[in-house]
Amino acid sequence: GDTEPEELIGIYREQAEALSPDVDFFMIETNMDLACTRMAVIGVKEVSGKPVFVTLTVTPSGKTMSGDDVEAAFVTLSSLGIAAFGLNCSTGPEEMARLLKPLVPLSLALGIPLIAKPNAGAPSADGTHTHLAPEVFATHGKEMAQSGIPILGGCCGTDAAYIHALSKALDSITVSLPESHLQHARLIANARMTAYLPDDLPEPIAADDDFPDNAEEMAEDKGFIHVYVTSDEDVACVLDAAPFLGAPLLASGDGDAIRKLARYFCGKITID
Repeated sequence: GDTEPEELIGIYREQAEALSPDVDFFMIETNMDLACTRMAVIGVKEVSGKPVFVTLTVTPSGKTMSGDDVEAAFVTLSSLGIAAFGLNCSTGPEEMARLLKPLVPLSLALGIPLIAKPNAGAPSADGTHTHLAPEVFATHGKEMAQSGIPILGGCCGTDAAYIHALSKALDSITVSLPESHLQHARLIANARMTAYLPDDLPEPIAADDDFPDNAEEMAEDKGFIHVYVTSDEDVACVLDAAPFLGAPLLASGDGDAIRKLARYFCGKITID
């Protein structure tokens, strides 16, 4: 909504400061907006060194209600130092597995484990609801664990019987991914994550009225966007255009302006 980022960060920071002495880790879950999720993570990490787990909830499109792609969210949040990432609520285990399995290579490369906390079932197109039995739910959980999704639980419709069945199913398995699989995963993830910057960087573009058009042109030509920021006005210009930028951002310029941009930019950013 209209809440300013620093106000939102402060709200999460206040909660985290009160909780931090008595908890083992923080679970920021059922997130529907990547920008707000970033604010929550920043708020927690400003007052606590405890691990931060993050899960999003998605629509049938596989994206959040704000249109955030799950893989893009994972890359963005990984730069904030989260300890685990995944999905909760949203859907049943079968559909959740379909969304998370493609992220296993990225998870292995980043060293950030995946979380799956599905509902006991999922709504159908005809308006009915599929409610899986605990044993069926647990079977799907076991399959996710074997595919490289190590943190499992349940959300809507699950209770102690579901968690007991899931725990029992997981007790009987050993997951061992071969080194060849890990190396392949790292190659895939690096190709997805890295904007290969040339030795002769193009001159940065100014954060002015022409920035959106110039950024689009550079993104198509170079595969990244090099911007120069020196003031709060420059930062505001880039942040206003951020939802429409189609490539990773490389920032040059004044240190304070770059730090402010990195704090609020909701995407992949590199600092020159």
